[in-house]
Amino acid sequence: MKNRSMSVLSSILVIGLAVVAANAVAATVELQFDSLPTDQGWHYQGHIPESTAASVDGTKLIINTMNRGAVTAWFFMPNIVNPDLPFTLSVRARVSESETLFWPFGFQARNGLELWSVDLGQDSINLPSQATMPIVGAQFHDFVIDVIPGVKSDFYIDGILAESTTPFISNVNGYSVSFGDGNAVNSNSNGLIEISRLSFVQPVPLPGALPLLISGIIGLSLFSNRRVRQNRRC
Repeated sequence: MKNRSMSVLSSILVIGLAVVAANAVAATVELQFDSLPTDQGWHYQGHIPESTAASVDGTKLIINTMNRGAVTAWFFMPNIVNPDLPFTLSVRARVSESETLFWPFGFQARNGLELWSVDLGQDSINLPSQATMPIVGAQFHDFVIDVIPGVKSDFYIDGILAESTTPFISNVNGYSVSFGDGNAVNSNSNGLIEISRLSFVQPVPLPGALPLLISGIIGLSLFSNRRVRQNRRC
């Protein structure tokens, strides 16, 4: 009977972990490269049509605003960032051409109060803290923002921690992930941008997953303590 009880509690724990893990996968938004972003549910804001500014070749998205003046080509996915939960935003990209050494490419996430924003040029990058550091932006790099809302964010470049900082408070509302050429202030900030990966992951447990998981953990703990007390009596 004791072994059976232990087996049931173990099963509850395993099921709880499986449910949480399965739901974490469902919380992923990943850019595909066989169609334009708006065909995948992204919204577009720009001074030129999406079909003029963007193209795909099966392995990457190409955004080209070269020689077009003060234009933007900006994509965003609204209402996907839960302000109470951690998340990871991963981007692999480069600026293969630029009209100036300014930052023609940017990507960001916001949760209604806090903003995490990165801007990339051919010779420098603007970090989430708004600090600037040199980089060879014409080469592909992997960028990762790991965020714990209200606490901190870690920013990695090619797997190396570039900075760990407190959240940047934003006066712009929204719960979105966005990217593209969003700088129309300087007409010479345009560029040729290539993106070969962009994903947003926020593990959101299903409503019933955590109680199930907690019940399993508590049950196993109580059962273990009971066995210890019984052994001591013997």
